[in-house]
Amino acid sequence: NKEDNEIEALKSKIEASLANPTVHEWFSEEWDDVKCEVDILDKAKSRRPDRVMINGNKATVVDFKFGKEYEGYLHQVEEYISLLKQMGFTDVEGYIWYVYNNKTIKC
Repeated sequence: NKEDNEIEALKSKIEASLANPTVHEWFSEEWDDVKCEVDILDKAKSRRPDRVMINGNKATVVDFKFGKEYEGYLHQVEEYISLLKQMGFTDVEGYIWYVYNNKTIKC
């Protein structure tokens, strides 16, 4: 039936996304700590990245996007990277993940 077909299509899309080596790493067991949608406070306002993964002094931040590519998203993730460095993380990476296209962009 139609619902079963939609479920199978969604499962296939998720499996394909997790097959991407970069994305697979984000959901692996290698991280000491994972924060989802928690505030990073700045003097002016708070920021809320979708996912921050931490191992010691290493932090990787990922923002999930479900629409079209937009250059402003790069600046957003660069802000997260800067704030994490200010918090004392010495090895920081940032990514945008366009989920529907299964495209990752390293910032």
